[in-house]
Amino acid sequence: MPITCLDLLVRALLPVAFVLIPRTALAQTIGIHLVTLHLPQRDYLTGVNPGVYFKAANGATVGLYRNSLGTMSPYAGYTADFGAASVTGGVVYGYQRREKDCKQVFVGTTPHPARLCDSSPGAKTAAAPLLTPSLRLPQVWGVSPRLTLAPAWLAGDSTALHLSVEWRL
Repeated sequence: MPITCLDLLVRALLPVAFVLIPRTALAQTIGIHLVTLHLPQRDYLTGVNPGVYFKAANGATVGLYRNSLGTMSPYAGYTADFGAASVTGGVVYGYQRREKDCKQVFVGTTPHPARLCDSSPGAKTAAAPLLTPSLRLPQVWGVSPRLTLAPAWLAGDSTALHLSVEWRL
């Protein structure tokens, strides 16, 4: 599969997004990605997903985390807040891979629809859509826990419930 125009655009603009958020929209929220619960749990998915994110006052959101396949996933998008609930839409990198970089997953001797992909440096990844609802929980000692849902249709063959913590500046 050749590199698409979207891949090139994301590779060019994602690093720029970290630098060029307007001064009037500096980070309003800083968050730390922590852990993920996968339903159903798969042996090849890791639940420890450290990372960091920044959300500007205008909703611009950028972040980076170690995804459940073990590769780094930078992302950029927009977060719309509805009280304690939010929806983030954008682009994430590091999940989709070329078929040749993936191996069929077996449960016993039965093929499973999931694919285990090469997560080594240099493995081919592509831009993927990001659309995740989340809920900010009540503050504890000045920190707000946030639960984010990545449905199976977006996250692969497992629904992901992710925990992060954030500080409003």
